[in-house]
Amino acid sequence: MARARIEYLNGPFSLPALGVLWRRVECFYKFPEAYISGGIVRNQESDNLKCMLPIANRINMNFRIFAVCTFLFAVSLLAGCTSAPMERDTDEVSIFGASRMRLHPIFSQVKDWTGDNLPDGVEAELEFQDQFGDPTKCAGKVMFELFAYRKGYPDPRGDRVANPWVGVLSSLQDQHDHWNRTSRTYSFQLSQPGINLHSDYVLTAMFEHNDGRRFFGRVILIGQAAEPKSKNKPGGLLDFSTTKPAVKP
Repeated sequence: MARARIEYLNGPFSLPALGVLWRRVECFYKFPEAYISGGIVRNQESDNLKCMLPIANRINMNFRIFAVCTFLFAVSLLAGCTSAPMERDTDEVSIFGASRMRLHPIFSQVKDWTGDNLPDGVEAELEFQDQFGDPTKCAGKVMFELFAYRKGYPDPRGDRVANPWVGVLSSLQDQHDHWNRTSRTYSFQLSQPGINLHSDYVLTAMFEHNDGRRFFGRVILIGQAAEPKSKNKPGGLLDFSTTKPAVKP
């Protein structure tokens, strides 16, 4: 075997091609002493360079390979997360699309959303359901109208209280702004200063889907009962005082 000369690496080391990497693996078996000493083995009788990476550089190379693989994996995950949403076909729309709409009878009510203990308007909660009765989402425009309540009439709508309100659910931002994750409804704050908290109203909604379909909903908003005036004395004690009958002199 020709006499080998050991030279140490100086400077940075770049990732070799597969052929060079194979020669270095081959060198490991032919020149194990170079691997142990951490140097380079050069065959002086041949133009072929046979070398073995130092232990530190070998670890560095493995780290680079690991870093590159991690980066590629992260890029693939990012590409998967930012991919375009899959469009529903006709069958999926007919099965899971909205088939009915209603104004939620519990969550839709006159509310105070400014915290001044005065009602600011009506908070309307619009719910869409698929053919299974499960809440779903929808895109389009909705128009709300508020009427006074007429008890005992086939059509309980009385005089219109205010001009209609129009809401839009066409864009992605509109969906984020109005979707209520808790009630799984679309929430709209219909401002109406001076609305009476103790009066009854009829709230209607007409929704026009982007595909042209229309949905209608109606709910009766029952006002809060007025608190009766208490005849008790302060502190919760009843007043049992009586007046004496009049006595003639």
